[in-house]
Amino acid sequence: PNVSAKEVRDTDGMTLYQRKNQLLRRLRATRQKDPTTTSFPVSNNNNNNNQKAHSTTSTVVVSPCRKRTADSIDSSFHSRKSLEGGGGEDYPDMLPFDELCLEDLTFEKMVYPEDEIKEQNLLSEKERIDIDNDLYGTAKNQNLLVANDVLHDFDEALNEIDDSKKVALVRAQTICPELVGEKEKEIFLNWADLDVKHAVERFVTYWIHRQKLFGDEAFLPLTLERTIRKDWITLQAGIWSLLPKKDIHGRALIWMDPSRRDPKIHSPESEIRCLWCVIHNALKDKSVQENGFVFLMYGRHCSILKHFSRRAHELLWESCNKWLPIKLRAMHLIGSPPFAYLLRPVLNFL
Repeated sequence: PNVSAKEVRDTDGMTLYQRKNQLLRRLRATRQKDPTTTSFPVSNNNNNNNQKAHSTTSTVVVSPCRKRTADSIDSSFHSRKSLEGGGGEDYPDMLPFDELCLEDLTFEKMVYPEDEIKEQNLLSEKERIDIDNDLYGTAKNQNLLVANDVLHDFDEALNEIDDSKKVALVRAQTICPELVGEKEKEIFLNWADLDVKHAVERFVTYWIHRQKLFGDEAFLPLTLERTIRKDWITLQAGIWSLLPKKDIHGRALIWMDPSRRDPKIHSPESEIRCLWCVIHNALKDKSVQENGFVFLMYGRHCSILKHFSRRAHELLWESCNKWLPIKLRAMHLIGSPPFAYLLRPVLNFL
């Protein structure tokens, strides 16, 4: 269904419409510097001994509608030696407070919809595309072909890492070498845009946490058909689901419904193990490796007391941002629950 950009919110609680306007204002600020300010040096002199003492130089910024000369500021300073206990002989290096300076304060002009339309009309086609890609998470990387020499560099960088940091990986190479072969390495290289060092670091970290989450089952293929028995009930609950179709940008869509969570039955670790299986099922598609994922979180029937788990959300962010080789393009909250304003700072902290 067609959804208005004013209805879809990101993890910060801002609508896509507001985020786009924010990006437009930032673009305008970088293209047009404020011409209404001017600066000049102001020096403070100590006249007690009729000699020029050490003076400090500072910069005063005022609007051109009220340019005050350095002499007028300096004379104002010495004419009020004891003003509010500041300035004068006791504080030769302190500029006095001048209430007239308050008149020079300026604020950013209010941006109205018609101004935004005019500004959008001034954007080039490339700038429009860049803003939309940044806003909707649709930026695409160039099709990367992993050559044999890149795989060779990957193996060399992997050998340079101390064995104590890759115990889980070494065990996987012994027990299930098919899970750490060239195909799997290509997934990490594509994720890192052929940055070998970055890919190797994520590869090692991935296996450390894969073993922590799954135990001995980590050395079996992570497929929905072979989900470990103790997580089958969690998987059947439908907390995580891979939608059958991708979006128009070729991104995999993962549906999350926390209202199906029962803390008495489904542990946070069990939920994340199911998510890993869902993600690995989606990563079989090379286009998903390139285009990434979009998470759709449905929260209309959620209760903060029954369904919110900080541990589960922490594992979610860690998995997506630090462990798994996935490109998380966007996360949309659909049907925000009444307590969404309480969750926003917690999610930002995580």
